Amino acid sequence: MPHSFDLVFTVALKQELPLEHLTLQKMPVCTVAAAQSGFLKSLPSEQQRGILFLITGVGAKKSQQAAEWITSELAPMFVVNIGSAGAFSETIHTWIAPTHVTNEQHEGPAIQLAPLPFVNTVVNKGRLMSTLSPYSAGAPHENTSTPPVDFVDMEAYWQAEVFQAQGIPFSSLKFVSDHCNVSSLENYQQALISMREACVDMLTPLFNQEELRISVIIPVHNRPEWIAETVNTVRAQTLPAFDIIVVDDGSDAPLDTCLADHLDAITLLRLPENRGVSAARNAGVAAAKGNWLAFLDSDDHWATKKLADQASYLQQHPYLIALQCEEIWVRNGIRVNAHKHHQKKAGWIWKNCLKACLITPSALLIKSTVYSELGGFDESVLSCEDYDLWLRLSRKYPVGLSPNQGLIKHGGHEDQLSYRHPVMDRFRVYSLIKALLSEGDTHFRQALLDILTKKITILSLGAKKRGLENETRAYETLLAQLKTGENNSCPDLSLETIQWLLARSPKIN
Repeated sequence: MPHSFDLVFTVALKQELPLEHLTLQKMPVCTVAAAQSGFLKSLPSEQQRGILFLITGVGAKKSQQAAEWITSELAPMFVVNIGSAGAFSETIHTWIAPTHVTNEQHEGPAIQLAPLPFVNTVVNKGRLMSTLSPYSAGAPHENTSTPPVDFVDMEAYWQAEVFQAQGIPFSSLKFVSDHCNVSSLENYQQALISMREACVDMLTPLFNQEELRISVIIPVHNRPEWIAETVNTVRAQTLPAFDIIVVDDGSDAPLDTCLADHLDAITLLRLPENRGVSAARNAGVAAAKGNWLAFLDSDDHWATKKLADQASYLQQHPYLIALQCEEIWVRNGIRVNAHKHHQKKAGWIWKNCLKACLITPSALLIKSTVYSELGGFDESVLSCEDYDLWLRLSRKYPVGLSPNQGLIKHGGHEDQLSYRHPVMDRFRVYSLIKALLSEGDTHFRQALLDILTKKITILSLGAKKRGLENETRAYETLLAQLKTGENNSCPDLSLETIQWLLARSPKIN
């Protein structure tokens, strides 16, 4: 397949899409039969934007067959079923993103739908039921063994079932066109015009990208031998940064002298005391004026096309709100294999991020509005602060990966956080517990419980081996609390124990 379609929209009927608008935006639209016959191979280069609108036809059989073909031939990063739905009580002529979908036979558990993979104002609410034929019988009879149903369609469940089995995230985006009653068909026909108009507005952020204005945030504590060259690699970018903010995080001596050649091109913020890299980054973001943020650690450098390559990647994948690039590792002056322990992935990478940090701050580009929405870096975390934020980011949004090696990452020097804060899994455990306490989905909760149990067990054995009795008891307490929470949506677990562990002197490790 010569084209890569990371985001596939499925729709039952052509008339539900604003075809003229999609043509104007050079978005490919075709039926499954046309795709199977080679339509995709004929697409010109301007339509290679990672998005495909695929007409599946109506009903369970056609929906399932379309999903199976998409899975085997396209293997997309995620799929969104876009279309109409009837409602039992909700206000009509509005977009909703159902949280769960079931079928009218109520066979098997309801399938949880993924969040939409792009920023929007659509309300995530309600349960959707997929039926085998048009439904106009009003609200279903009450059945205590069946969860309540809010909306009705004829496609989503049959696709969700296929994609769930293949691990492909699947979302549903529905225009509530009518109420489920005898006038459903007539009301639906009347609603189509409103639906197409609303579809244009809702999809506009995918097509009309705003001008890319990138603010670069560079936190630094001391490191006078590094900072000038680091800033120089930003100023040498082929795509200039909108603004460059260097945050002096309470260095022992002012950095003005070593930055003398750059002071006219940067904003230099000085924090009165050393507050840590998270606080420094957050302070830089507060002063940033761009609509995208790029972070650069003071001991890292960028290749000259780093920002330009990521901007080009965004043009081809306009639905992304965050992406990183590949990187080169240099340790003690010697290049090492970055992929050996840090193989990056793209898409819905939350589960991959559980084991270790797979996003490098200096490689990331993220929308400023999303950074604010996520709450920024947790300033109470002394190390692995990036792991903490990436868990929140990847749980809610897919993350792109530009193939270019835009970052030269230096390591091996003693002032790195990994040297100053040993046994770094303590900090990851803190972040995992935070995630567990706010996680409402059973599937994701179990993944958190599994990784927490594994990490805390290793930490407990390490503390016991070193004769650290207090620390050993603290880890055993956490393990006991996790065990009580395995079958409980609200486990008897708090952050107090791990906060005590994080406050311990690094010398104990």
